[in-house]
Amino acid sequence: MIKKLFMLIIFLIFSINAFAEICGVVITKEDPLNIRESADKSSIVIERASKDSALRILDKTNNWYKVKLNSGKIGYGIIDYIKKLTSESTEVCGVVNTENTSLNIRKQANKDSPIIYKAVKGSNLRILQQGEWYKVLLNNGKIGYAHSDYVRIN
Repeated sequence: MIKKLFMLIIFLIFSINAFAEICGVVITKEDPLNIRESADKSSIVIERASKDSALRILDKTNNWYKVKLNSGKIGYGIIDYIKKLTSESTEVCGVVNTENTSLNIRKQANKDSPIIYKAVKGSNLRILQQGEWYKVLLNNGKIGYAHSDYVRIN
């Protein structure tokens, strides 16, 4: 019995670490960060992530992070330009926590405001201001509002 309990605890510890949500923030000086199809500078650029926007770090390969963008696209960014957030970080990041759909990012902080973007479930958002509606910075550089019921702060 004790052996089974021990094995279950070990499994849970490794499972939690494997599914940890790691947020990274783009730290380029001016230009957006090229997110590439593979971990290679000659690889195709699939999207560009604006300075200070959030990325979900999925894995590390040499000097590249495998990342998930707000759009749901998965690609690679050079580690030198992505700051991995820790519990000591001053930046605030949240994870889109919808049931099955994308999260509507609105122009203003109300449900009747026009939708300017749809952030995919599980993607990270850079939170600039908290309240009932979070003011968020998207990977494309736009600022919008996401209802706090659908974003879980890391």
